[in-house]
Amino acid sequence: MERIPEVLDCWFESGAMPFAQWHYPFEKKDEFKKIFPADFIIEYTGQLRGWFYYLHLISNSLFNSESFKNVVCHGVLAGTDGRKMSKSYGNYPDPKETLEKYGGDSIRMYFLSSPLFVGGDMNLSEEDIKNSLRKNVMLFWNIYKFYELSVDKKVKIKKTKSKNILDRWIIARLNQLTKEVTDNMEKYNLPSAARLVTEFIEDLSTWYVRQSRERFNDDDSDAISVLKNVLETLSKVMAPFMPFITEHVWQKITGNDFKKRNESVHLQKWPKYNDKLIDLNLIESMKITREIVSLGLMQRDKNKIGLRWPLSKAEITIEKEISKELQEIILNQLNIKKIKIKKGKETSVELDTILTPELETEGYAREISRKVQAFRKKLGLEKKDKIELFIFTDEDFKKTLDKQKSFIKGRTNSKKLDIVTTNKERFKKNVEFEIKDKRGKIAIITTNK
Repeated sequence: MERIPEVLDCWFESGAMPFAQWHYPFEKKDEFKKIFPADFIIEYTGQLRGWFYYLHLISNSLFNSESFKNVVCHGVLAGTDGRKMSKSYGNYPDPKETLEKYGGDSIRMYFLSSPLFVGGDMNLSEEDIKNSLRKNVMLFWNIYKFYELSVDKKVKIKKTKSKNILDRWIIARLNQLTKEVTDNMEKYNLPSAARLVTEFIEDLSTWYVRQSRERFNDDDSDAISVLKNVLETLSKVMAPFMPFITEHVWQKITGNDFKKRNESVHLQKWPKYNDKLIDLNLIESMKITREIVSLGLMQRDKNKIGLRWPLSKAEITIEKEISKELQEIILNQLNIKKIKIKKGKETSVELDTILTPELETEGYAREISRKVQAFRKKLGLEKKDKIELFIFTDEDFKKTLDKQKSFIKGRTNSKKLDIVTTNKERFKKNVEFEIKDKRGKIAIITTNK
């Protein structure tokens, strides 16, 4: 072997790549002008003194210009134990098995959300890939499936401007997400952009969808229209991060014939945000509302009082006033009858945990309804199917349950509801479930669909 004298070293040669690949200046002068300097390059931190340095050194020497406009410099990925990945160490999961087990979207989001893409080093964690699957892919898919089950083909989806506070909030959050992801992507800050997507999916699932269930059950066209709009736009925003599930959901939401593949989410224009719809006051107020609900739920948990048991009141201390609409959300989410607002710097919630006989009765009515709903599901009934419901109990409890008759009937979609006292032994073989209370047992028997 002998050294070619014209080549200084391998890094000088690779640094000449932007023009050498075109055989410039001997050929393709016009093509070179169009692509130089490069819009974007990516390599790991070891190239700071290698390729990155030589690219700029040579381009400044020859053209008095930078060689590239933007760069993502990623860190080093180590094995599960912090050492270099090695088959002999056995310190990393099999890549093919991991891909088949968790999917490409989960792995992409795991890496894109990590410090790796802002130059940080990290150890590979299969548990974190699993969490990425749960928090991103599965949660997003569950939201779509909820939408799919909620859409009644007979109900026309109207694109109206909803006045519902939850609709206005999720639309504000969607526009905020689009704006902030756009800003971060333009700065090539991939982890910040990816984490915003994860946060939004959680907001959409655990706050908007969960609180709007009754509206979807009632075929509320505003709620259905808003969720459809959110899923369609969100699919576009998420597409660079989770390309596979977003393609599938977008195809379904838009009604595009997936088999023809005549359109794709990846060929759509990047969504535009509307600054006027980003209501920061509403977003902040909803954040405080969620904090109040969280504190109230912690108190319920501490006192071992389930959410189905209503409480008479709560005293809430907050710095700023919140609207009546948001107070209504707190009442519903904490299942309390009324709230008293006090001004203070620190947010706190004090629940009145005394269960009166009336509150207990309402709690049992909710518990009965929940169990009947579970039984309906077991029977394979849809929400539109009517049932006949029979509740067998003692004389004293019958009087109190009679007050909740319309509530139970509505919640369980019963065309007939009888609350009767009789010898329960006669019906023992037909008893589907029982509810214990201070007075004994309430046997619930469902007979006719």
